[in-house]
Amino acid sequence: MLAVGANGTAIMAALPTMQTQLLLTPAGVQWAVNAYLVASAACIVLGGQTADWFGARRASIAGLALFGIASCIIAIADTQTTLLAGRTLQGLAAALAAVQQGAAIVRVHDVAETVDALKVWRTLTMA
Repeated sequence: MLAVGANGTAIMAALPTMQTQLLLTPAGVQWAVNAYLVASAACIVLGGQTADWFGARRASIAGLALFGIASCIIAIADTQTTLLAGRTLQGLAAALAAVQQGAAIVRVHDVAETVDALKVWRTLTMA
């Protein structure tokens, strides 16, 4: 989850290299960042629904697996279109995984521990 949480801004270090190697347009550079953020924000409710339908654990595992697949797509991207598709898929996966992680924490901790556990989880995912 640390990689999922940091991924929204971690791309900044790679942008100059990606811009050169993938011949990103100015709009492509912006969307390399924004595709992830827009997709994760737009799909957060879907993430909650998947937890209701399939259970938090299954939805979280699916989200993390999808995040790994999307990361592989980005790693082998040789065009702007492939990069943006991978970033969008990462955003969807992050929305699935993040909601489920919070739900799982609430389910496994008693009331007194839940607030502290959520604080730690949120701190790690916002790194």
